[in-house]
Amino acid sequence: MTKTMIKDQRKRGVRATDNGLKKIVEAKATRLGGGKRLTIEKLAEESNVSEQTVKRFLKGLRIDQDYAMVIVKALNLEYKDIIEDK
Repeated sequence: MTKTMIKDQRKRGVRATDNGLKKIVEAKATRLGGGKRLTIEKLAEESNVSEQTVKRFLKGLRIDQDYAMVIVKALNLEYKDIIEDK
């Protein structure tokens, strides 16, 4: 696989908007209640994706659309409110 092919594949992924990332942080902070934050490990487990994928998404990097959808769903957020339009 060439570097161009890899770069093209990454463009097909999705990323959260800046506003979407803020909503994710808020949702993580309030998800468990009782002052407990939802950890990356727990979010990865609930989403059935790797911790590395969750970390990439939370940094605003592109990930596979299917993974983004399950992460957003695990946080009880609306996909359209989090992901940037292509």
